[in-house]
Amino acid sequence: MSKRSSSNASSETSKVTAANLAYYRALSARDLRAMEAVWTCASHNILVTPPVNPHAHVGWIAIKRNWEAYWPTFEQFSVSMRVTKVNIGGPAGL
Repeated sequence: MSKRSSSNASSETSKVTAANLAYYRALSARDLRAMEAVWTCASHNILVTPPVNPHAHVGWIAIKRNWEAYWPTFEQFSVSMRVTKVNIGGPAGL
């Protein structure tokens, strides 16, 4: 098995970083259209939220309903990623 080239790995890392940034921007903006652009919107998607007493929301419809119900409970809503290092150990599915 050959190792991926450094530039290929760097490109994949950049794509994952960009997707994460798009996700957190969309989430902080409470923008469902932008969220639809970063999710596959499939029945097998899973969102585990909130941090306290978490519940798994399975499928895009359930995930979307969760956000529609959850976002209005906050006057302000902003999320970000604390860990910014990306490690790719295999194919990245973007």
